[in-house]
Amino acid sequence: MESAVKQRLVQFIKMMLLTQRGFEELCGMGNGYVNSIRKGIGPEKMQSIIRAFPQLNREWLLYGEGEMLKSTPAVQQNNTYGNNNYNNNMPARVC
Repeated sequence: MESAVKQRLVQFIKMMLLTQRGFEELCGMGNGYVNSIRKGIGPEKMQSIIRAFPQLNREWLLYGEGEMLKSTPAVQQNNTYGNNNYNNNMPARVC
């Protein structure tokens, strides 16, 4: 019987348009690791996966909770060269 963790991992691999072998190579895993998953993923393998794919939501992979990918913080519109935090103590430049 295939584990839910393995099913979610395969779903992620397909979403990333990778082969299982390509995924294993990117994570530094042996050939056939994904197919050998029975109950879950050990801590060392999980660390390798998250290092290779930091956008993958660990909670989703392990427990099926949340979204597959981590949500990215909204881009702050003030985060430009005119950011008040950056220019607070800078005198106005005269051209």
